[in-house]
Amino acid sequence: MAYNSTPHQSTEIPFRMIFGEEMRTPLDVIIADELCENKSECISEHDHVMKLRDESKKIVHEIVRKSLDNSEGNLVRRYQPRTAKGVKKKSSRFWTGSWVKVKKLSNVLYKIKHSPNSTLVIIHADNLKLNKGEEVPKWFKTQKKVFQAEMPNL
Repeated sequence: MAYNSTPHQSTEIPFRMIFGEEMRTPLDVIIADELCENKSECISEHDHVMKLRDESKKIVHEIVRKSLDNSEGNLVRRYQPRTAKGVKKKSSRFWTGSWVKVKKLSNVLYKIKHSPNSTLVIIHADNLKLNKGEEVPKWFKTQKKVFQAEMPNL
């Protein structure tokens, strides 16, 4: 099947030369129903693949955004693509941690801290991933928000 549907220099495509049409592969038969939602509206394979790609990108984006919990005090790992001198890149570990999310600056920027005496680091959410399985260190204390309220007159 692969030989008969592959273009050749002298004969173009052997299957087309003998039968006068393109060869239908098993994939064409499988996705034929998906390509033609209505008999009058058939879309090309390329358009179908692009549509599936866009849908899968949206799904993956939602999954990643939901998995990265936005609450302060969560443990995260930080992506730092550095290798030590003399160490192969293949055997290096680029995710460091545990870091604690101290403050959310925007939808994609966070302040994180490694230890009580370390400086705060501002980092993009793409370089963070949730660190599951460990407890928040004792040195980290969430900031309590105090709201001023007036006493009602009874």
